[in-house]
Amino acid sequence: DLRHADDLAAARWLADNADDSAVVLEAPGAPYSGDSRLSTWSGVPTLIGWDQHEELWRGHTAGVRERKRDADLVYTTSQATQAVRLLHHYEVTHVAFGRAESARYGTAVGVRLHSFLTPVAKFGATTIFVVPVDPK
Repeated sequence: DLRHADDLAAARWLADNADDSAVVLEAPGAPYSGDSRLSTWSGVPTLIGWDQHEELWRGHTAGVRERKRDADLVYTTSQATQAVRLLHHYEVTHVAFGRAESARYGTAVGVRLHSFLTPVAKFGATTIFVVPVDPK
């Protein structure tokens, strides 16, 4: 689908370049949608995919809601240290910002992510950032 060529290229990059311990953060998705696309297309696990799907398989757990809240918080907080702390807590290695994240959180979030994460790949409107290594 040419409407998602940027995301497809980013997913291919993740599949080819992320190591076996990689975890990608992308906007939590709506069930049976194109959301959570990078994880689905690359095989790299994500912090939270389709939350409704997770709850159906695991029951209505606080853990699913917590992961969704924390994923949203990484994209929306103005505090870089809080975002990085959450990324380290969940062992996230890469953060995606593309059409889904822009639609959900706004385009300014992409600019803010550049202030504390390093972009490692860009495909049109989709950027993959690497999370700094946890110094512990």
